[in-house]
Amino acid sequence: MVSIGPFHRGKKHLQVTEKDKLRYLQSFLTRTSMSLKSCIRVVKELEERARSYYAEIIMLTSDEFVEMILLDSCFIIELPFFVLERIFNLSISSPYNITDSFLMLSIKYLADYRCVSNREESFSSGETKHFVDLLRLCHLPPSLRSPPHGGVKYKPIHNATELQEAGMEFRHRKGSSKRMLDQAHSSREVLEIPQLGICDRTESFFLNLVALEQFHCPLDSYIIDYIHFMDNLIDTAKDADLLIQDGVFVNCLGDSFAVASLFNKLTPKVTIWTRNYYFCDISEQLNNYCNEP
Repeated sequence: MVSIGPFHRGKKHLQVTEKDKLRYLQSFLTRTSMSLKSCIRVVKELEERARSYYAEIIMLTSDEFVEMILLDSCFIIELPFFVLERIFNLSISSPYNITDSFLMLSIKYLADYRCVSNREESFSSGETKHFVDLLRLCHLPPSLRSPPHGGVKYKPIHNATELQEAGMEFRHRKGSSKRMLDQAHSSREVLEIPQLGICDRTESFFLNLVALEQFHCPLDSYIIDYIHFMDNLIDTAKDADLLIQDGVFVNCLGDSFAVASLFNKLTPKVTIWTRNYYFCDISEQLNNYCNEP
């Protein structure tokens, strides 16, 4: 048994699982490259709001409450999805009239934060390892790439300013999907890219997904490929500004430099497998366009 929340916290027969929570916290910090100090600061900022969600007064000091929330949150995030799903199914009783599956409720929750589209997905809960994996699955393209072969290799491309100077226009791909990995498309002089909202949560969003791919699917890394493709397009704030003006990015960070800095900082932290690059074809098209006389 495990204690989640304040009401059974500290009971002797549940202390063994508290050590497991510390292990999950360490795993989370390692995966995300976040510092413990940063996590504590974030939870501190949310403490008052979090306390208001409990009907009873929580008799814990500020430090005790923050520790509880941080440990419990990391434990739940890292917990296997099928375990959470089974617990959820056990908790359902007919008076609640809950018709959505745990998978769909989870997708709706992510949609509230504009991370994914609020719709049914083409994968099952059995394919989902945990919440971070669910987030990645929601962004994978409808048709996955073929197994790697000798011709699919990483190809650097010109930045957005250079492409524009060569005559290329940029547009955001219209439609209801919020998948980052709906393939970019180039039709002669127009490059269409799925729109991405960028805010103060975007860096941690990418760090979580990058850590997942590096540990669990380094040879099939769609998110890492996306980051490298964008870093190729964006060398400076001027490049970022072009993509913002044309609707590829919805910038909530305040300036174009912050958007450029986001991708430029992420790329040195990730290693790309060059023989299975998702953006190989579009990169080749763009390079051919720029190299035409």
